[in-house]
Amino acid sequence: MNVKLLILGGAGDMGSYIVKDAVKFGTMWTEIGIADINEKKATQLMSQLKDSRLNFVKVDATNHIELVHLMKNYDIACSAIGPFYFFGPKIARAAIEAKIPLVDICDDPDPTQEVLEMDIAAKEASIPIFIGYGWTPGLTNLMALRAYNKLDTGPVRFNISWAGGAADSEGFAVILHVYYAVTGSFPSYQNGKFINAPAGKGNVKIDFPLPINKVNIFDWGHPEPVSIPRFLPNVTECTLKGGLTPDWNNKVLESFKHLHLIQGRSRQKFWAKVIHATEKLFATGGIPASSARVDIFGSYNDKPVHWVYCTPSIAMGELTGIPAAIAAQFYAEGKISGTGVLPPEALPATVPDLFFEELKKRNIEMIFDENEPLKHFLPPEPYTPGIFAKYGLTIFLLLIVVIIMYGIFWLILSL
Repeated sequence: MNVKLLILGGAGDMGSYIVKDAVKFGTMWTEIGIADINEKKATQLMSQLKDSRLNFVKVDATNHIELVHLMKNYDIACSAIGPFYFFGPKIARAAIEAKIPLVDICDDPDPTQEVLEMDIAAKEASIPIFIGYGWTPGLTNLMALRAYNKLDTGPVRFNISWAGGAADSEGFAVILHVYYAVTGSFPSYQNGKFINAPAGKGNVKIDFPLPINKVNIFDWGHPEPVSIPRFLPNVTECTLKGGLTPDWNNKVLESFKHLHLIQGRSRQKFWAKVIHATEKLFATGGIPASSARVDIFGSYNDKPVHWVYCTPSIAMGELTGIPAAIAAQFYAEGKISGTGVLPPEALPATVPDLFFEELKKRNIEMIFDENEPLKHFLPPEPYTPGIFAKYGLTIFLLLIVVIIMYGIFWLILSL
């Protein structure tokens, strides 16, 4: 087998995990191209891995012609270039023009919808666009598909949630994604129809596998509610909530929203740069691990059931990058195929267990709790932030601004 793999954003926080997995497990790859704008980080990664198949290609992903030209030199591409609300559709259009299969970890809802609308163009190019093959979306979709195929025919509800450790990621694009996902409103699927749900509402407290434990989560903008109901008939509900650990990071987010600091792309970029420069502080008190959970409600053997499927609580980069590497590997091996835009839930019923078996080879074991009543994971508890939790940091920041302005005022008077 002679297959060349291109990893866009391969030197980044998530993309580097795709590279590492491709080197360790991708015996079919004869060449692994790390395409990135950051040559220093790519060189460091290549020096660390010491694999002759690796090579660096500097690329500006905003340059469509340059991107298409690069893609034509490879057999399949993986993209980890974010923020996906900006790069997701651009990368997909380039792949279609280059006629190269693409695996993308896009985790934003609007670009997911935009890429789904490229289905006919991808089919005309005779290629698949595998979109949302990371952690969430990705593993969450595969867990939903596994349960869906086991349940009786009938109404099914999916409540998807995740906990992300602030000590578990260093990417600038991750911060931009967070700001994007907690502002405005996003698609949610409830009572058999799509609605626009405001981000940051619906707070609950929910259990995740140790060492994470309980986390306060709330409504976020994510792709699962956009794609899952479109591909799985009889789904009447698909919602998504997320939260950060430690919890004080959620309070910072809430205060930033109250102060309108992260409304609009320019403000989001400014504050993302500030946070990115000081993010070690935001990891204080946190656990360098993340997890996702899918609560499944349906019927099994004519009895109502509530199942809970979870990822283990491990590094976000592993949970995100490795599924993308496996998807590219599976396509090269002929285990997944097709043309058009294919999120994970569009794959055959046998595929989720194939993915989960591959994950076991990487010492990542999923948790499938189908006990009645649930032994390990409790239902969500209502959670209402107190006055200080909601407004304490906002008031504190306003006081700092007032003090600074007061100081400037007296400085001017003293001149």
